[in-house]
Amino acid sequence: MAATSPEVWLLLDDSAGAELDAHVLWLAQALRRQGMAAGIVALGRADEGRARLPAAPADVRVRPLGGTPAALLAALARERPLLIHTHGSRAGLWGRLCGWLLGIPVVSTVLGGRRRAGRRCLADWGDRLSLSLARGLLALGGPFPPLPPGARAIDQVVPLAPAPVTLPRTVAYVGSLDRHEGPELFCRLASMLPPIEFSVYGDGPLRGELNRRYPYLSFIADRATGIPWHDIGLLCVTASGVRGYQRSLEAMSHGVPVVAFASPALARLVRSGESGWLVNPGNLAAMARIVDRWERLDEDARRALSDGARRCIAERFSPLNALSTVLAVYARAVS
Repeated sequence: MAATSPEVWLLLDDSAGAELDAHVLWLAQALRRQGMAAGIVALGRADEGRARLPAAPADVRVRPLGGTPAALLAALARERPLLIHTHGSRAGLWGRLCGWLLGIPVVSTVLGGRRRAGRRCLADWGDRLSLSLARGLLALGGPFPPLPPGARAIDQVVPLAPAPVTLPRTVAYVGSLDRHEGPELFCRLASMLPPIEFSVYGDGPLRGELNRRYPYLSFIADRATGIPWHDIGLLCVTASGVRGYQRSLEAMSHGVPVVAFASPALARLVRSGESGWLVNPGNLAAMARIVDRWERLDEDARRALSDGARRCIAERFSPLNALSTVLAVYARAVS
């Protein structure tokens, strides 16, 4: 039997998405700063790897691994890492089964609030059935039940952007233009407040229809450079669940306060009057009153809201908080 390597394998599913990619990249860097050997192993096509994570620094090993359980089992048997930390449904299922066969401890990160259809639904089902094989579980992405028994919840690490120099008066929708995220509600909100500037950032199947029905709105397609948060003064969130939560996190990290339909997740994030406001779900009239009130605020009051949004991110979503939880779970898994 090969000797155990001290390396931690961060096993990443090729369909995990940008959110999980960014989390794994942060974790690899944070572990290396703690003096631990950690590398990212990306399940998928052989031509993937560092191209999938272009922001990975040179000292973080990123390597592709053929997308079959046999390839993973062979690589693990050959290198025998100290610990496998899986991210994504397929990586979780394969990683836990291979770790169980080879006697390598496994920690798995699961994403709260995810419900998928078709073949991905089957992958999620297999993923959940095999969770008991993991020696440690981490739940990432906010308070979205049900969490697996014994899972330690960790908030997503959110980089804090510099404080905005100017505070625009533009109210924005950011997200996919589909019926799940409620862009039509935002457009109706804009029609209730014609003197205020509203902008829509995103694309999707409803773009053409909404553009025809609301020609006075500014529709801005997705940009390769990301969302220009410096052009946005207030984010309106009409989506519920994970999508609205993630969008609010990003906005607040840039000092953009949020007005949103209330949910248990957002209630943990948005402090009404300090970093934004929450209104009863579907109550556009109440949201309109909040937006109108925000537009009338003076510069000092708007700066206080912006600072409050960034302060919430700095206090609740710091790298130190998340890393201490991860390391505690690692220690139990390998003991």
